[in-house]
Amino acid sequence: MYAFGLIETGFYRQAEKHALKVGKRCLAGAMLDLVDASSLLCRLQMEGVDANDRWRELFHLRESHTDDHILVFNAVHMLMCTLGAKKEDATLNLLMSLRDYVRNGSGTNCEVSREVGLALCEAFEQADKGNFDRAVDILNPLRYDVVDIGASNAQQDIFNLFLIHAALHSSLKEHHHLAR
Repeated sequence: MYAFGLIETGFYRQAEKHALKVGKRCLAGAMLDLVDASSLLCRLQMEGVDANDRWRELFHLRESHTDDHILVFNAVHMLMCTLGAKKEDATLNLLMSLRDYVRNGSGTNCEVSREVGLALCEAFEQADKGNFDRAVDILNPLRYDVVDIGASNAQQDIFNLFLIHAALHSSLKEHHHLAR
């Protein structure tokens, strides 16, 4: 996505303008647009850009997807929305739904959710609470398994960036070395 390149080169205002275009596309409710918008806002937020208002706008568009469990990749991005919008109840509901799914569900997506997806969501939740040490401890052992959740390399890049971000904010020196 064009905006990712803008973020990587420090052109945050232009990336935010592009985010508005992505946000308008989200009104149609297509999951891919919601995923793209979530990833974009998460990247902006990790770069220190205040995205709170945009998260709240996006949050309402994802509400109907809490119990979808079609792709765990989507679930992680929906969790980004609940965390970004500071909707603790929605975050807990999404995590409860995902935990119930991995406990009682079946099929490939359920297996991937059980082996990688739930832990990935828990890492995001821990980082949101400021527990960066714990987020890294959860995600680091799984970092090479994240590919199992699907999506393109460009779409999955958010998880590498998240691990680096959490490692840099961790209080542990070994995590700082991991970020390098």
